[in-house]
Amino acid sequence: MNCNDSTLSSTNLPLNPSMQNNKHRPAPANLPSEQSDSPPETIIGQICAICQAEYGRVDPKLAQLFIDVTDLYGGEWPEFAACQVGYHNLRHALDVALATARMTSGWNRENPAQRLSEEVFLAGIAAALLHDAGYLKEKNDNQGQGGKYSFTHVARGRDLARGYLAGHGWGSDAALYVCLIIDTTEFGEDPELRVFPNDEHLVMAQMVASADLIAQMADINYIRRLHDLYDELLEAYGSEGREKLKQRGVRVYESFQEMLNATPVFYCKFYSAQTEAFQPHGQVSCRLFH
Repeated sequence: MNCNDSTLSSTNLPLNPSMQNNKHRPAPANLPSEQSDSPPETIIGQICAICQAEYGRVDPKLAQLFIDVTDLYGGEWPEFAACQVGYHNLRHALDVALATARMTSGWNRENPAQRLSEEVFLAGIAAALLHDAGYLKEKNDNQGQGGKYSFTHVARGRDLARGYLAGHGWGSDAALYVCLIIDTTEFGEDPELRVFPNDEHLVMAQMVASADLIAQMADINYIRRLHDLYDELLEAYGSEGREKLKQRGVRVYESFQEMLNATPVFYCKFYSAQTEAFQPHGQVSCRLFH
């Protein structure tokens, strides 16, 4: 597939009726474990194994963060209801964190003289776990499922992260860094990268922003899960108004089929952007997984 092929924008991808009627069919049984619907504890275990291999330990703050984020998405925090959106849930947060951990491992192996420090790794994993927490509703909010926050969730997640990290011994510098990384996951806007003081901090921010989309595009269930993502957008369209969003330059999909048709172009633009982003460091993002 040529990423410059203009015919992709008009590709009419077939929509399988059975997929439309059943969003949650099980994945094929012969998938390797890392591509199947692994339970959260399995993914957490994989991240911790990478952390142990790279840094010789799992920092207690990180271990506690996994517990607290799991509780957060399960509605165990006093302020927030359990996650109700279908796409930006705990599984997505863990997938992004795992992709970030794997890229860190690949980077350290490819760049032994420029290894990412444990402190930077911890900040990246914290940002990955908390970047979409802005989809969670307060417990007294009975309107919608949280999709209404599609275009404001980054700021909400940043505020939640700042409060949590400050109260759990992460320190003000780490909390600020995590929040700056979360800002780079604002889809549809060019991130402000000059806020990062050095290449090490910048590389991790790029990794998390890349992992956010890699976890999406690499998901074996991605096409089926697009239904969940479209449902979130529909709620936001109803909450904020389609015309107002268009006036702000937001791409508004008129149907699920239109969103499905845009997938090939979305993938090509993403791959091209990530390749360009890592060029200054002599890397291409896909190499980091080798």
